Amino acid sequence: MASKAVLDLGLAVFEKDVYINFSSNASSVTIILPEGVNATCDISRKIAGVKNLVDNVDEEGIHTVYIIGKAVCSNVEVIPVNFYVDEEDEEDPDFVDEDDCLASDDDFDDDVIFDEKDGDVEVEVKVINEKADGKEEEKPEKEESDDDTEETETINLEEV
Repeated sequence: MASKAVLDLGLAVFEKDVYINFSSNASSVTIILPEGVNATCDISRKIAGVKNLVDNVDEEGIHTVYIIGKAVCSNVEVIPVNFYVDEEDEEDPDFVDEDDCLASDDDFDDDVIFDEKDGDVEVEVKVINEKADGKEEEKPEKEESDDDTEETETINLEEV
């Protein structure tokens, strides 16, 4: 109820017909089936979407997965294991796998990101504290001194 369930049978080997019984309420159910099986859905539904995206074939020796259930305010998808893989992309030399796009420590150059050769970076910070009566009080900014020393101020944050 009110969940997302994925039944991944993509690596399963079926030696006979298989029956899957389920019931879902306000849920998303995805059933992933291996290649070489047919899928038949017998799902009673109320305010629910059911998609069987498996291409069934009429060949001898092909087993069938019977999906029987009840779906109320749910989404049910039956998809083949290779549904999200485009065969043309696998053979394309320009295809980039999403795992190859993950950032690594070598991807960023701190010297470029924090380059101050065009001048000092100035940051203005204003701290506004709220009093108990609901009125806001703005802290005055301190004047900058001529030396390059940095001052640290501790600010206590209250739960609102």
